[in-house]
Amino acid sequence: MSAQSGQVHCERHGPQPEAYVCDHLFRESRKGFVTSTSRPDNPLPDAWCFACEQVRLAHGGWNEESEKHLTVRLVCGDCYQEIKDRNQ
Repeated sequence: MSAQSGQVHCERHGPQPEAYVCDHLFRESRKGFVTSTSRPDNPLPDAWCFACEQVRLAHGGWNEESEKHLTVRLVCGDCYQEIKDRNQ
């Protein structure tokens, strides 16, 4: 997958908008699906699982300490929807 200014080229879905999810969502299923509310106009908000949400809450939000426990994956918009469907 290659990225350029808000777009990625996915091997499965072709050119798509970019999106970001935690590694747990990327690799697994039924992990819960929490999204950022910082940009309500974003149709593909950053997303993370319930376990990452617990880390975020324990550290008072996303910050240097909580992000040490987070691995972020770049995905395409269609992959994002598939990931969302299997983790909700």
